[in-house]
Amino acid sequence: TIEHYLQKAKTAGTDSDRARVFFQLGEFGPDGVAAVPVLRLGLRDGSTEARAAAAASLGKIGAADPKAIEGLMEGLDDQDALIRGLSALALKSIGPKAAAAVEKLSKALEDPVESVRISAAEALGEIGPAAGAAAHALALKIVDKKEGRFVFRESMLALGKIGPNAKDALPELRRVAGNTGPESLASQTILL
Repeated sequence: TIEHYLQKAKTAGTDSDRARVFFQLGEFGPDGVAAVPVLRLGLRDGSTEARAAAAASLGKIGAADPKAIEGLMEGLDDQDALIRGLSALALKSIGPKAAAAVEKLSKALEDPVESVRISAAEALGEIGPAAGAAAHALALKIVDKKEGRFVFRESMLALGKIGPNAKDALPELRRVAGNTGPESLASQTILL
């Protein structure tokens, strides 16, 4: 039962024991809402392994408890890029019900680590039309000459999934559409 694992979480002494228990709590999925407070505390654990397991498990519990989404939003501010990226991917798995995280995910598009920016763009795409407020931030990624093709690609895909609510991105989309030829980032991205 979940109570068994909640008790184990209180006594897990090693980093790997705590990570294992946090992971097991996530296996309850939406039925694991009782574990959300413990997993949110797990996001503050000193162990990267334990924080990663807590983030993944909060994603599995998902929208069953809005506090899980709040915890993942906090995870976007972690000092470790792995945890920031996993938090974004967990929000991605929640999809449209993670709409409360749009502002934080938009800010994560400026993360210094490319994999975090990619995960943030993916999450915004899965949130879909409710992520319309992120359209401008995504649009800036597609015209940023210093940005890599993977962030470009995920930002384009996210804008497509946001649909008409991404109308704020139209000027940048028109500019990108005008850049043709084999050297354009849009052309290179299509080849991925």
